[in-house]
Amino acid sequence: MLSEKVEEYLEVIYRLELEGKRPRTTEIAKMLGVSPSSVTAMLQRLASEGLVEYESYKGVKLTERGREAAARILRRHRLAERLLTDILGVSLVDSHEEACRLEHAISLSLERKIADKLGNPKTCPHGNPIPTEGGEIAIPDDISLSEIEPPTKVVVTRITDESKPLLSRLVSLGDTAWRGDPSEGKGL
Repeated sequence: MLSEKVEEYLEVIYRLELEGKRPRTTEIAKMLGVSPSSVTAMLQRLASEGLVEYESYKGVKLTERGREAAARILRRHRLAERLLTDILGVSLVDSHEEACRLEHAISLSLERKIADKLGNPKTCPHGNPIPTEGGEIAIPDDISLSEIEPPTKVVVTRITDESKPLLSRLVSLGDTAWRGDPSEGKGL
């Protein structure tokens, strides 16, 4: 059984790895809103528990055990987001923070019931893939908006930065601003 704090660290490291990054202390600290020294102490602890490989100034990498735990956490988080938006009517803007609180309380049996009730969705409301119960995750073959040369017509298919200010801005533009028919442009 992992503590909520450990789960949060593993989830952030996993999300960064899914983006193709080797997470660094400062990046993790920024995402979690903690000091770099706190991150260093936690990474040393996670390494001693066999959840990550960590070397100062070289970043961190999940071990197989750490990756399995992180995938379970991310699955619960993204299923919770779906439950909140699809069933309970929570706004897209608020769903991420609410799911952060819920993900730690969802047991495996409840996770399965949520997934079944939702029809085993493949993505969260922000378009990001939901890991399977076995921990597999389908990485979308898309490109970042930062790699697009204007004026290129695109369809935003997922949002990896789920911060409230960005989500609020996107919602204010309307659903069609970031969801749509991928045949209309390049998927991002």
